[in-house]
Amino acid sequence: MGFQVGEELGFYRSCLDVWTSATGVDQTAFSARVKKNIQQVAALLSSYPVSDPEDEDVQEIMEKIRLKFRMISASLGVKLDYEGRPAPSKQDVEDM
Repeated sequence: MGFQVGEELGFYRSCLDVWTSATGVDQTAFSARVKKNIQQVAALLSSYPVSDPEDEDVQEIMEKIRLKFRMISASLGVKLDYEGRPAPSKQDVEDM
């Protein structure tokens, strides 16, 4: 379960890094509301207790991250969803 959570957090972090870079290149790339949501997701990702999976707040923080991420994606008019790691194809399994 820890790997899956880490993978999902990594997905959100990588999207956040791209959006932050875009803002650095063009300050007008996103609206003030989107920029605020990006900052809030960054704060939530930083506050996620990676080293303490027993923390009672992990589920609540993850739900907030997912909600803010959907808000940003909708505001930008893009369809980005974390769908988990894709299952290996039959060919990939045969090649192993």
